Amino acid sequence: MSGKPKAGISYAGWNTDIFENDTKIDELIDAQGWIGFSIYFYLCQRAYASDGYFYRWSYANAATTARRMGGGIRAETIKAVVATCLQIGLFERSLFDRVGVLTSKGIQRRYMEAIQKRSYKRVDHNIWLLNVEESKGLDVCTLNGDSLPEDGDFLPEDAPKSKSNKSKLYQSKSKETTPYAGGADDLFPKREIEEAYEEWLDMLRDKGAEPQVGDTLDAVLEYARSAAIPATVASVLRLYTSRGQMNIGFLSAKRR
Repeated sequence: MSGKPKAGISYAGWNTDIFENDTKIDELIDAQGWIGFSIYFYLCQRAYASDGYFYRWSYANAATTARRMGGGIRAETIKAVVATCLQIGLFERSLFDRVGVLTSKGIQRRYMEAIQKRSYKRVDHNIWLLNVEESKGLDVCTLNGDSLPEDGDFLPEDAPKSKSNKSKLYQSKSKETTPYAGGADDLFPKREIEEAYEEWLDMLRDKGAEPQVGDTLDAVLEYARSAAIPATVASVLRLYTSRGQMNIGFLSAKRR
């Protein structure tokens, strides 16, 4: 029985000379101090743990990030550090402005190093920054099944059945993603979905709101078990969080 491909990575290496030979890190620490570096490091780790090579985030998430980090860090500090990282190039500004993700060539290179032994190596060319030479062995394409829908309102249940539109810059012999067959709890991304749901709830609480009737974790998990690629549910929940969306759109659509 086939399960969903793992998105995130469990380990990411950092150069030991990061504080000696990286001028961008020098600029960050000079502008925001060691707190600034700790926030940058935290956001990078969230990228590796969630989607692997990017992190869905917006300034609306600053209060939640501050609460999760603790230590008296304020939302305004989070916002200031992210703005600095975008300004000096530690995060790619064009992608943040266009699709609301935090990523960089450095993050993606570390991701590449971590997934070398995986058979599934598919990334979205709309987010991928590395050139052809650095992307050898990857299936760089427009992801229909794994990517987030533009309006964030629903998850197309038949998405993985449609073929990906591959970029002409890349050629790959990778097979199509095998849809989740259901039934095996060790293959179902329950923890990832639960974490994404909790992040969404945190966003609601920060706004002084409560979830709408029917927008429960049980309903989300039930929906995910019927989806072809359950991990997509977690990604869409994070999109709702980054947008400050007050309802779970794919559940609302299902109830109509």
